[in-house]
Amino acid sequence: MPEEADQAWAWATRPRSGLAGLLVPADHDGLRWRAFDYLTLHGPLPEAVWHTALDPTYAEDHIDVGLTASRANRADIAETAYLALAERGHTGAMNNLGVLLAKAGRIDEAEHWFREAAEQGHIGAMNNLGILLRNTGQVEAAQTWFRTAADQGNSEAMVCLGVLLRKTGRVEEAKTWYQRAIEQGHIGAMNNLGILLKKMGQVKEARTWFREAALQGQIDAMNNLGVLLAEAGRAEKAEHCFHEAALQGHAEAMNNLGTLLERTDQLGQAQTWYSRAAEQGHTSAMNNLGVMREEAGRLEEAETWYLRAIDHGFTAAMLNLGLLLRRTGRSEEAMTWFHRAGGS
Repeated sequence: MPEEADQAWAWATRPRSGLAGLLVPADHDGLRWRAFDYLTLHGPLPEAVWHTALDPTYAEDHIDVGLTASRANRADIAETAYLALAERGHTGAMNNLGVLLAKAGRIDEAEHWFREAAEQGHIGAMNNLGILLRNTGQVEAAQTWFRTAADQGNSEAMVCLGVLLRKTGRVEEAKTWYQRAIEQGHIGAMNNLGILLKKMGQVKEARTWFREAALQGQIDAMNNLGVLLAEAGRAEKAEHCFHEAALQGHAEAMNNLGTLLERTDQLGQAQTWYSRAAEQGHTSAMNNLGVMREEAGRLEEAETWYLRAIDHGFTAAMLNLGLLLRRTGRSEEAMTWFHRAGGS
């Protein structure tokens, strides 16, 4: 549409912070344009540029400055930019400042700004406040804010509310909120609904939603679909799902793929995927590597993998280590691990 194009062109060429627009002339006639140098500059921006951008004369640009600074890992500049606008009542800046502070572990300050924005009607801040409250154990207050945001159409809040409701046994209500989020195109909600349906014994329906989410690239759903297929004895299709998710870095899928391959005696490939999962901190994979090493007679390596899994809190590895030690005549050490496993 011509009017929208003209507006977009004006926005892209409007000078910012007294410097230049996002696009600047590439010739004297104004027939060709290029991106402003600092948009394509490799390496960090000079300090002078940041401080010029923070000039209060150009406060209307501070949101853009904050976003750019965040992407450049300049939290100090981003905080200054957002704070200037937040103190003037800009709810978007309040929310962004809250996100920045939460990432920095400054929880009380983050809560303050999320609450300020939420109470002034910023829906994203309502959801973010809910997440912060949930993470600090204030579940009822979190639920209130999730519901407020969800009632105003925030699909992420619908999912968060559904999770809280499921955990408190309000399954049907949780299901309703997942479905509402799905209606708005939230792919993660499809996976969550699949998990809920599986727990309710509605396996066929769960598979449908896992498959739908997986087709749209949701890797948790790919893994979950693989689990259902493996449980149904459809190993080849399960392997495909696990493999697709594993290639995208999903540690649980790597471990599941390793388990499937080990069961079909593809031990070399199984070990490869267990190792990749273990590198990402997957404790079950560490334990599985221990078992494989032990079965191959490589007992020192097995002990190392069990200990690594134990360091990450995996109780089954304590039992396995105890059994290994008892087999090799180290009964006293074995009993220590059996006792620790029993007390976990």
